[in-house]
Amino acid sequence: AIFGEALRFDRGMDKLATSLRRIDRRSAATKNNDTTNAIELRSGNAFVDGFTTASILCAFGAMTFTSTLAECLDGDQKAMLIKAAVDAVVIFLLVKVYGSGAIFAALPTLVVEGILAFIATQLPAWLTLAYIGHLIVISSVILIAEGINLAFGKRLRVINLIPAFFIGPLYWWAIKSVDLKK
Repeated sequence: AIFGEALRFDRGMDKLATSLRRIDRRSAATKNNDTTNAIELRSGNAFVDGFTTASILCAFGAMTFTSTLAECLDGDQKAMLIKAAVDAVVIFLLVKVYGSGAIFAALPTLVVEGILAFIATQLPAWLTLAYIGHLIVISSVILIAEGINLAFGKRLRVINLIPAFFIGPLYWWAIKSVDLKK
């Protein structure tokens, strides 16, 4: 979280969402139905909130890591199909609450899954059991924090926890590269 705060990940995600909003012309038009209530639901812009919430839930959940690694390492596609179905339901519900911003969560989800697929196929030495456990624990903490945001309306800057995913392999690399016997 300290690295994320220092690097201002939350502001970067908001800027990305604002740029995506310009692409989506439907969100720029104001509607006099349930979208007005969605805008008042949280303090920020509904499009940005929908994008960030859906991105956190779909791209950084534990199932993202387990299903992608299962497909790349074992060839098991069942977990990925189940994840896609769960993501579709989550996106559908978030679109009803926040509007079309949630649809754009497919972009960060594909990026995260692509990075994982690259690591699994090209750098399998990085995928130790300890690191996979690290990924799952961090994603669980992120989902709990986002659940607190959704349940209590607090604005925890959950997206600033993303650098925690990279601390595990850096720690593993540092331990492996330092010869303690010298």
